[in-house]
Order: sequence, then structure tokens, then C-alpha cells
Amino acid sequence: MKDKIESVDGVRGLACLMVIFSHLSLIFFPYVFIGKMTEMHSEMEYYIYHSPITFFYSGTSAVFIFFSLSGFILTYACCKNNNVLFDSLKMTLSRYPRLMLPTLGLIMLCYIVMVITPSGFNQLNWIGGMLELKQHSFLGALYNGFVSAVLFCSVLFCDRSYNIIIWTMQVEFFGSLIIFGLTPLISQIKYKVLLLTIGALVFVCLSPSKIGCSYGSFLIGSAIYHANIKPNKLLGYFTLLIGIYFAGFHNKSNSYTLINDLLTFNAPGGRSNSYYISNMISGFLIVFSIIKAGVIQSIVTSRISLYLGKVSYSAYLIQIPVFYVISQLAFNFLSKNGLDYISSALITCVISIVSIYAISNLFYEFVDKRSIKVSKLSHKLIE
Repeated sequence: MKDKIESVDGVRGLACLMVIFSHLSLIFFPYVFIGKMTEMHSEMEYYIYHSPITFFYSGTSAVFIFFSLSGFILTYACCKNNNVLFDSLKMTLSRYPRLMLPTLGLIMLCYIVMVITPSGFNQLNWIGGMLELKQHSFLGALYNGFVSAVLFCSVLFCDRSYNIIIWTMQVEFFGSLIIFGLTPLISQIKYKVLLLTIGALVFVCLSPSKIGCSYGSFLIGSAIYHANIKPNKLLGYFTLLIGIYFAGFHNKSNSYTLINDLLTFNAPGGRSNSYYISNMISGFLIVFSIIKAGVIQSIVTSRISLYLGKVSYSAYLIQIPVFYVISQLAFNFLSKNGLDYISSALITCVISIVSIYAISNLFYEFVDKRSIKVSKLSHKLIE
């Protein structure tokens, strides 16, 4: 099982990098993400958008990979000691502080950026104006970090005002509670995989868009853990390739016209969103092929991938303030010194990625790692 856990860390690290690539594409090369002709900067972007290999900047697929991995690893944590009920309760108690403390650190960082940057500071596509101070306050930032971001974001209050990406923290929290509640209930049931798969389909049918696919991915990850199968490598690589194909889905891409038609249907919860369903499928197939079939282990267990996995939570959280400040400053400097748009954008992307991981090392050491220790203090309540 140790090699599978290392695989999870490595895959999580690579998925985080996909999210960063995704946001950089939205900032500097939006055509490859949305397919709008007025946003095109070079002819190459057209061929990239319409190709079936755009997985490397599919942030949506990466998020569903995160959720599937969470379903897998949390189920493993509940079951590994054969004391499912007790371990599920321990995990339940520690989950909120584990997610809340790094989120609070991020929100306070975003608030500092709001205070020190003047209005109109960032004029880049997508992220421009995202961290304007507006009506935000120190107390509001504290509340957002302690409560709103994790508990209520995008479900009740839609409070993503301090950082647009923290909707995933809410899904992580409630998705975790679903796993912690279900795992003890089905631990003695023979057909666990079938029940979890049906549960995932129910989520998708009731909400055939981002939220339903997100929670469905948690159950799929749990089903992957319980599935007592080991496909051969040939089938594993085939599954991985299909997953990579689904990860590159764009509604207007010539490579996905048929898939778009197949995944567009009427469900009890409304009209399906083929974009999210395709990316949910990709997350499942990629995680399954790597965890169960053991493909590309030399990549996902390499030192680089494991490092990316270690700081992935920190890197994911701090990317927006980095884009807002460092990316804007770097792009302005390069543009004013005679570089064309493409060159300035590409160099800024490199600077941004290096900056994210440099800062994420600090965030990991001083915030994320300590949040793990603090969250485990809750275990003493029942030990």
C-alpha cells in the first residue's frame, strides 16, 4: 500500500501543476481555454484548442482528480487499522481545522494584497480586479477564513470574495464528511463498489454540473479503494489515455463534438453540463489507471512529483495572490522593455510558476504543516 500512497502524493502534485497551467492560460492565452476568436494571440492557439491533448492545462480535470484522490485516501485512512468507526470519528473531528487553518492563512494573505495594492493595480485577463479591496475588512477576512470559506462557500452564501478558488475547500469538507459517514455504514456490506458507484450516479443525476460531479468523484475514489481488482498494464495505459482524452474536453473543440453530444442529456436535476461530466470521467479514469493498474509509476513516484505533492495544497492556495502581484509586475516589466506579447507572457508564466513553488515552501512550513499538527489535537477528545 505504501507505493499507492506515494502515487497519490505524486498525482496530486502533478494535478496541482495542471491547475496552475490552467489559470495561466486564462490569464495570458484565454483562447486555448474558451475558444473565443477575439482572445487569440497566435495561430498555434487554434491548433492547441482543437487538439485532443489539452489535458496538461485542464484545471477542471485536475480538481476532479483531487476529489477522487481524497475519496480514495480518506477511505484508506478510515479502514487501514480495521477500526473503521473509531478512525472515521477521529478523521471527522480533525477535518475542519485541517482545511480551515491553511484557508485562513490564504485569506489573510489575500487581504494583505488587497490593502497594499492600489485600485486598478492588476489589468491582466481573468484575474484583473479580483483582489480589489472594495468593502472588505480585516474582520471580514477573519470570518471568511474561519467560517465562510470552508463551510458555506458556493453552497449557501457563495462567498468567494477573497479568493475565487476556495469553493473547492467547501467541497473537500463536505465530501470528506460523506466519506466518514458512509465508510462505517458500508464496511461490512459485500457490494460496496456497486453502492458507491450508484451513489456517485445519483449525485450526478441530481446535480449534473460542477457540484454533483464533485461529490460524485469522492464516492468514485472510495469505490476505487474498495475495488478488489488489479488490471494489467496494457489495460491500465489504455485507461490512462482515455482519461487524458476526456481531460482535454472543450465544448467547441473539433476533437470533442461527438463526446459533447453524448454527454449532453436531461437529468432529474436539469440539463447536463458535458464539460464537467467529461472532466469527472477523466479524473476517475486517470486515478484508477495509476492507483489500481500501477501505470507511470516512475513518473508519479519521482522525487519531483513527490515534492510537488508535498507542497500541492500550499501551491494551490497561494497561486491567486502570486498571479495578482508577481505576474502583473513581471509582465509589465517585460512588455515595457521591448518584448512582444507572446514572449512576455511565456517568460511571465515561468516566473509565476517558480514564484508559486518558492512561496509554497514557506507556506507549507509555517502554515500547512502546522495545521496538520493542530488538527490532530482533536483526536485527544476521544482517545
